Amino acid sequence: MFRKTLIRLSTAIAIGFLLMTSSVAQDDKLVYVLTKARANVDRPECRVVIVQNDSSAPIAACREIEILFGKSFPGKEEVERTKNWLLIAIGEDGKRREFEPQSIDANETEKLAILRLAPDEDLNPKGSLDRATHRIIIVYQQQNLPTVTLGQLKKKGAQKIFTAAKGKKDADIYLSGSATGQRGSGPIYSIDAKAGYLQSLKRAGAIGARATFVADEGSDIDPDSITATATYQKIFVVRSPWGFILNSDFLGGEFDRENTTRNVTTGLDGTLVLPSAKLGETNYATMDFMGGFEAGYNYEHPLNPKGLGNFWRPKVGVNAYFVALKPRIFQRVNISANYLLRLPRSAEPFTEKINGTKVTSLTTRPRHHVGIDLGLMFTSSYGLTISYRHGSLPPAFKFVDNKVSVGFTLQLKQANK
Repeated sequence: MFRKTLIRLSTAIAIGFLLMTSSVAQDDKLVYVLTKARANVDRPECRVVIVQNDSSAPIAACREIEILFGKSFPGKEEVERTKNWLLIAIGEDGKRREFEPQSIDANETEKLAILRLAPDEDLNPKGSLDRATHRIIIVYQQQNLPTVTLGQLKKKGAQKIFTAAKGKKDADIYLSGSATGQRGSGPIYSIDAKAGYLQSLKRAGAIGARATFVADEGSDIDPDSITATATYQKIFVVRSPWGFILNSDFLGGEFDRENTTRNVTTGLDGTLVLPSAKLGETNYATMDFMGGFEAGYNYEHPLNPKGLGNFWRPKVGVNAYFVALKPRIFQRVNISANYLLRLPRSAEPFTEKINGTKVTSLTTRPRHHVGIDLGLMFTSSYGLTISYRHGSLPPAFKFVDNKVSVGFTLQLKQANK
């Protein structure tokens, strides 16, 4: 009976979202890709050298850089704010300089931004920003902080579909392999993976699937958590770059690695997305807040092979991100921290070590989970990560006690959902 009710509830949630949002335009997805940057000094009218006061030093007749966005465009007003852009010029001697454009023109139809530089910013040969001696990186300082390098080939294919993520919670594709030190055990090896893809329904949002896998090999207290869900998502742009993401994992499952705990689940949550705050010239911080619920039915558990029955859990969470663009050694430095609180309304399993012995009990005690990641990125999406975990994850809620791991991580965010 409950299974039929759960399926009906999940279907109703998905259909209701589609009907509710089908009339809302959604051109701004809060995830951006800069696909190309081109200086217009190659135009015929820009090849004219103007001489002033009999000086042999040329004055640039044109000082414009054309920036092409991918599928999602923030909107004319936001693109034309000079404070939303940053140019980083790195010379042959390694010296770097950061500055904003003087003015900007946006073309929403062509998803184009034309950045006009100050008179002393000369892109011509032998100028202050001679492209033969300078690498110029352009940053759009909102949301996922996309970058593009002047003169590089246009990004195509997968690079237009996915862009760099700020951290695991923010990522759609996440893979981390690590060696772990954990209290009460020797070194072990870990895998932390997340994969998802959403197909755009245009004005109605996006629908797709996602899965997660967390496991520690060789540990008797491993945080096994395996999930697979069908997902619907709708993004509401309150006022770019402010946004609200409505997400429904309307039908899915939770498992442990031994498949001795099986749950069928449904859920709904909303995330308030805040704009980035600029800290210094190339450092950024932001936060988002989430609230929602998970519900389902347990079919099997070691404490009861016939299952534990119905459950539901309100949940709230907060995620904080810090991103340093183009530091001296790495491509990026990311710090992400997340806290998630689940509040079971019926008794669910909880496993912990007491005096060195693994003990599983049924309880409604709150389930906390904390994750902190320091990413030293060799590229914008791949690098070395130092991670900290504390708390428990469904379905088995095996308690992880202050786990620290070091490994390599890939994290990508879908840009065309």
